[in-house]
Amino acid sequence: MRNVCLGFLLAALLSTPAFAGQDPATAAPTKAKDPDKIVCKTDRSTGSMIAGRICKKRSEWEQEKFQAQELMDDNNRSSRQSDRPRGGG
Repeated sequence: MRNVCLGFLLAALLSTPAFAGQDPATAAPTKAKDPDKIVCKTDRSTGSMIAGRICKKRSEWEQEKFQAQELMDDNNRSSRQSDRPRGGG
């Protein structure tokens, strides 16, 4: 179950558009996005031959994306802490 959740979270992160490096002055103005609009995405879980369609509110997708980022940050913090030499005597 944890692997499935991580798969969904990673898929959500990887499916984000690659416009982060655009110059804001040249980017086209965008309309405010409705957080209650239903957005459907196709998901093909690792090891599954069947692609599933997942529909959620835009705000729910954003919340999952935020949680995935928090999980990655927590994992990075804990791995850095475990790499530190331990004092002893």
